[in-house]
Amino acid sequence: MDDLSSFKNIDWNQRNHNRETGLHIAARNGHEEVVRLLLEKGGDVDAKTSDGRSGHDAVVRLLLEKGADAEAKEPAGRTTLHWAAWNGHDGVVRLLLENGANVEIKDSAGRTTIHRAVWNGHDATVRLLLEKGANVEAKTLARWMALHWAAWGGQEVAARLLLEKGADTEARDSFERTAPHRAAGSGHGALVQLLLGKGANVEAKDSAGGTALHRAAGSGHDAVVRLLPKAENH
Repeated sequence: MDDLSSFKNIDWNQRNHNRETGLHIAARNGHEEVVRLLLEKGGDVDAKTSDGRSGHDAVVRLLLEKGADAEAKEPAGRTTLHWAAWNGHDGVVRLLLENGANVEIKDSAGRTTIHRAVWNGHDATVRLLLEKGANVEAKTLARWMALHWAAWGGQEVAARLLLEKGADTEARDSFERTAPHRAAGSGHGALVQLLLGKGANVEAKDSAGGTALHRAAGSGHDAVVRLLPKAENH
């Protein structure tokens, strides 16, 4: 630390081949005192590629205190909140929301924080985001709602949380597929049963005319096929 502070004529914001500065790397590894020093030396607190992957609450708090933009975006449109939700760093998620981060902010693919938390199976983060008002009806550019992600990924707890908040089992993505299509096609029998119990229409047809039964059969998920009522006219 003393050696670092004594260097002269250093570009404190120089980037490596991954477009990271020393501040990025120190923050990612939770080195709070190094972060503090680099900020004192003129490190760019909002340099793009800064993210919430590390989950170091103290470092994020320090950066926010130094004026970091809680909604600064990477080239792909992801914010620190997106990364914190993706990695299940609830402390960072809570801290960012308390400092004005928008729970509904979208990345370049239209994904919000609830999409990213559900996708990676972070149930506690999903619960926190829902408590903070996350919209269960938010859609990506491909028209996927969080429930589609839960069904596709077999995230049963997240699916229950979303359904409790009113998620629509009949909502359709860009292929006109519903959550039952996605659950059946991925072989997630427990999700199929959950959705059936919530009144989901398993005879809904996608843009190719396929039902959840077609999706399960086409993917070889015989156990799921047995769960599905026989649709008419097949």
